[in-house]
Amino acid sequence: MFVFDRFLIKPNVKIEMIKRPFSKKQIQTLRKVLDERPRDLTLLNVGVDTALRGGDLLGLKVSDVKTEWGEIRESFYVKMKKTGKQVLCELSQNSILSLERWLKVSNKDTDDFIFTSVRGGSVPITAVHFRRIIKSWCDECGWDEKFFSSHSIRKSLPTELYKQTKDLRSCQILLGHQSIGNTAHYLGINEENNFLPELPKNKVDILYL
Repeated sequence: MFVFDRFLIKPNVKIEMIKRPFSKKQIQTLRKVLDERPRDLTLLNVGVDTALRGGDLLGLKVSDVKTEWGEIRESFYVKMKKTGKQVLCELSQNSILSLERWLKVSNKDTDDFIFTSVRGGSVPITAVHFRRIIKSWCDECGWDEKFFSSHSIRKSLPTELYKQTKDLRSCQILLGHQSIGNTAHYLGINEENNFLPELPKNKVDILYL
């Protein structure tokens, strides 16, 4: 007699919903909704462009994105907490403009964290707070929040990049994954050997074509 217990869903086992990326259309909708909330708009734009994990995104400081002359960098490196690897982050014009606006209204200094509470304070928002923010976005837009999280922001650009180019290797570099297999699994892609030789000059432009 065969035992099929391992194929059954146990009543006490929590099944984690795979989070969807925000689509190009959803990101455009969120930009309109968040236009009068400079902190949240910057969180969305920079999160999408950099495709950083939540902890790395929330750990960004003004000095990471701003030059000593006060200009917002078009690109910068971040050392990821999970792997210790450095990843190149490129910013679109949307991110640059929203950063300039948020840093001005929040009056932040060079050593300050970028994503703090809108009520002030020197510490970055927590991962729990970040999840609540994304939930509030979904509620406001009428989307089922169980399908979205900080991973939805992280997945958005590489998903669109793969959709347009089929270049999984560039998605791996963008996400900072150790292996291309991890990237394929993370994005829900079954193929691992599909590459194209040419990409847009700045990959963040993929979402703004």
